[in-house]
Amino acid sequence: MGFMLFLNYGALYRGYTRYVYNSLLLVSCMNRRTLLSLSGAGLASLAGCGSTAPEPTELTATDEPTPTPEPEFELTSFETPDEAEIGEEFSFSFTVRNISGRSAEFSTELEVRLAGDEWSSAGEWSEEMDPNSEQTFESRALTANYLGEYDVRLTYFDEVATTVFVPARVQFGYSHEFYNGAVASVLEIVEEDEIGAYQTGSGEKFMRAFIQAENTAENIITLPSPASFALLADNSQYERQGSYDGAYPGGEVQPGVVRSGYVTFVVPDDVSRSDIQIVWSRQFAAGDVAVYWSSSQSE
Repeated sequence: MGFMLFLNYGALYRGYTRYVYNSLLLVSCMNRRTLLSLSGAGLASLAGCGSTAPEPTELTATDEPTPTPEPEFELTSFETPDEAEIGEEFSFSFTVRNISGRSAEFSTELEVRLAGDEWSSAGEWSEEMDPNSEQTFESRALTANYLGEYDVRLTYFDEVATTVFVPARVQFGYSHEFYNGAVASVLEIVEEDEIGAYQTGSGEKFMRAFIQAENTAENIITLPSPASFALLADNSQYERQGSYDGAYPGGEVQPGVVRSGYVTFVVPDDVSRSDIQIVWSRQFAAGDVAVYWSSSQSE
């Protein structure tokens, strides 16, 4: 009986030993799972623990976006008159083609200068354009105010077009409108040997231009002065000679006032009416102005 009890205690001891071993193994597996969880390492499952690590994630490089190319345009025409007379209206235009292959906005600044002065901005032009389309820009009406070269530049293309401002040319009997609203004309040319008690020297004669000027503005202005007229003949210039009877006065006048009279010159006897030009000219801070009257408009 006692022997049987000994054997039973031995079996019990062996069962207890297996229990302790299994418990320790369970604790060991739990500790190892905890360690793996804390470290985050992607390791294979441990034998006897029954855990599986997550599959490693494969990292790939992200492709950078392809930059959109800058739009492209070409200038197909840039037109401006070669010449414009003082007081004459003119305009310029240019045509642009979109060669980008996609819709794009074209924009350019317009710059102008007169007689080589500094460039100044005249505004900006922009337009949304379809692929391979053309757009034409035309300026508003401009006026040639001063003598010299008038340049227009398109900054996008760095292209320049030039119009030369030249003196206005008018036939006798016709008028010219000045910058300030004065309208003047040389109505006739008179040749005389004497004016009252006044006579010319030998081989000379008086040649008198009858001037008429009117204030067509809505404010007080100054009409062209008598001294601002000259006579050109055979590459020579003759200045006004005195204030004879019936002289043209010029001067400051109210709106609607008309003044007329003669501007007198002394010229050689062989100068004829068809040979001469009557010139009005004046210098301003912004530039020079000149108007030529003659028997033919295209002298």
